[in-house]
Amino acid sequence: MQFTFDGEFYKIARITSPTHNFLGISFGDSEDGRVYIEALGESRKKESIFAKDVKEQVLLGINEINSELKSDYKVKKIQFVSSDTPSNSVYMELAKEIVKGKIKRDFLHALKRGTGEAFLLMQKYLLLDFSEEIKQGVLENHAYDGQAESSRAEYLYELIELSNKKEEILKSILYALEHDREDTWDLLQFFELSKMFAKNGSVEAKKAIYQAFLSSPIEGSDWVGYSSILELDGFDGLLFICRAFGKHLHANPNDWQDAFIVEEFQDEHPDLEVWKELEVASKSDRWIKIYLDEIEETKREHEVKKQTKRVRRSFKDKTKITTYSRASILEEIKSSKEPEKFVEMLTEHYAEGDSKLLKELVVSCFDEDEIEKLAIAIIDLYSVLKSREMREPLEVLYNKMNCGIHRYALVKLLMEQNLLSDKIREEIVYDSFMETRRLLRFDTENVEKKRKSDEKNKRK
Repeated sequence: MQFTFDGEFYKIARITSPTHNFLGISFGDSEDGRVYIEALGESRKKESIFAKDVKEQVLLGINEINSELKSDYKVKKIQFVSSDTPSNSVYMELAKEIVKGKIKRDFLHALKRGTGEAFLLMQKYLLLDFSEEIKQGVLENHAYDGQAESSRAEYLYELIELSNKKEEILKSILYALEHDREDTWDLLQFFELSKMFAKNGSVEAKKAIYQAFLSSPIEGSDWVGYSSILELDGFDGLLFICRAFGKHLHANPNDWQDAFIVEEFQDEHPDLEVWKELEVASKSDRWIKIYLDEIEETKREHEVKKQTKRVRRSFKDKTKITTYSRASILEEIKSSKEPEKFVEMLTEHYAEGDSKLLKELVVSCFDEDEIEKLAIAIIDLYSVLKSREMREPLEVLYNKMNCGIHRYALVKLLMEQNLLSDKIREEIVYDSFMETRRLLRFDTENVEKKRKSDEKNKRK
């Protein structure tokens, strides 16, 4: 079956020779409370499909799936193809599949963004199998900036823990860990997730981590995986890493290594004399010696570079500064290919009602880079203005952006103005960005202050 969403209708098509059926459903409440049905195409068969029969089957299917899942989906509009194969039950089954498909689509969207909605959906719909969606989420790092944002492994592992197909998901992760070398941050996520399994007793995952380290490394990313090994095995893990790099340097003499892994380990274990221990180990282990010698050579080369004088040029910025009126700023926000630049200019020209324009701007944006630019500009704008109108555009951004760092800033801003919705407050407990989870403590204190303030005002 093929499942799609066009922005209004959730659509499903089932083709099994010789039958074929299509169904589209739009969920929600119509203004007059009626369920509208539309026949697409004209039937040329004697046995035509009647709208009332389709509607009856769909509503019956929705009632059954709502009862099964304890959900509350309401049908607003129905689409079907009048020339499809007549059936007494197929539209009831297709309606059920559409609800399941919608829930799974919402789950995957939340997972890619990194919001707690994914966790809450899994908790609510225990009868549904989300394993395929989880695989899509774990086999690619969906953070907007995998380098800047902290690891999502803990968040993803919590979702995996709720699945009844943990072993199947683990196999997918370990296969990717062994074979996928396309993206640094994807690979780092495979290591981190494998580490979570290893810490919870998976011998297979731990073995895979050691085998994958420095195995066909991505250029410039040969370090990926070291932190997982150190977290699992401490100094013994460091010895393994040193040997692995020594062997790698022996096979690739033009490569180089610096001291950051050893220095980081020393900082985290001040009770150990790490360098001395490695020096002792290097006397009987040629691979460790090769690695330590390379670190010393790299240090010497850096010292030489530091002593090299650099000539800096000074220049004047000849960029022409253009002054915009409020009217021209609003026009540019509507028509410019870079509206975020003009959103920033609204700081001095903002008027009540501008939030509607900003909301429409975000709603019409689907490119993740453009969404990120708008998020930065709009969050910065409202951080200065503190307008209570911020809630709607910020909530639309929350439901679209996949940057955990700026989602943290957005949630914090809503909290500071006591505008955080119950839905978002419930979700941030399970957010992929751990700093956002910790905001809940701040929010609880804020809500308590507001409660006391309201009580005080009532007494007056």
